[in-house]
Amino acid sequence: MEHTIKLIQAPDDNWIKQLSEHRKYCEEKHITKVFIDLDGLTFLSPQKVVSLACLVELYSLNKKKINFSRGTYDLNRYLNNIKFCDYWAEGFNRDEFTQLTTDTTFSLWHVKKTMIDSYANEAHKYFQNAYFQGKNLESLHIALTEVFNNIFDHADSKVHGYVLTQCFPKIEKIAISVCDFGVGIAEKINQLWSDSGRERMSDSDALRAALFRRITSQSTPQNRGFGLANLYDIVRNLKGSIEIRSNKGVLGINVDGTIKSYLSNHFFRGTLIIITLEKRYLPDIEEIIADEEFNF
Repeated sequence: MEHTIKLIQAPDDNWIKQLSEHRKYCEEKHITKVFIDLDGLTFLSPQKVVSLACLVELYSLNKKKINFSRGTYDLNRYLNNIKFCDYWAEGFNRDEFTQLTTDTTFSLWHVKKTMIDSYANEAHKYFQNAYFQGKNLESLHIALTEVFNNIFDHADSKVHGYVLTQCFPKIEKIAISVCDFGVGIAEKINQLWSDSGRERMSDSDALRAALFRRITSQSTPQNRGFGLANLYDIVRNLKGSIEIRSNKGVLGINVDGTIKSYLSNHFFRGTLIIITLEKRYLPDIEEIIADEEFNF
């Protein structure tokens, strides 16, 4: 039997709702094929690409054969450029970096623990050579590493997650989007809260706690118990923005450092993190060298 996933253009909240509705069918044994109908879409932002990739991955892991319709001309060209529909073709290795035909996007990648540093390093070099010459992108490297480590700390999922890093040259921004289909950071923080004898928080408050209380659900060597606080500090210092969706919690950090959190109308089991950095706020390489020369 074939299950059709028909997707329509929608704001992020309704996009999450669409994915969640189709996610519940992934383990149905009578379903052997899945048809991803993209005809209702004209554009996919990086966060929608990675969340859709997680959904397709979940069906693929449950031994469902994946087929796609290609959508509009512009969407089809974009998906071809990032080779999205090839990822679940027989023999395709999505755990390694994929050479793309676009120079504004760095490799949609199935997050693998042993390649965290490699992806961060390659993305760093890629964008520094392409669009951000003269700018120090060490912060991009660190931000990616922090996000990946948080995925492995909190996900508890066989779908480790997907990441897409994209440059927007006309507005001089980099967007990093990472998604996993685990239990969600908000739920993991609440489990920690409950284990220590405290009352559970709302999912939005749990995300705030992960930023400010410097707590994590596991004391792993990678993040040394700092949860999302390191990521918050990096992005805030660069006047970037972050959006985190986990379970029903949504947390946004604006470029001026203000924070807004709320409960979504739709439950998303997992975590979606979107980081945006602006070129004008990235330090020049010369500034970093000068600082190091006088740092005794």
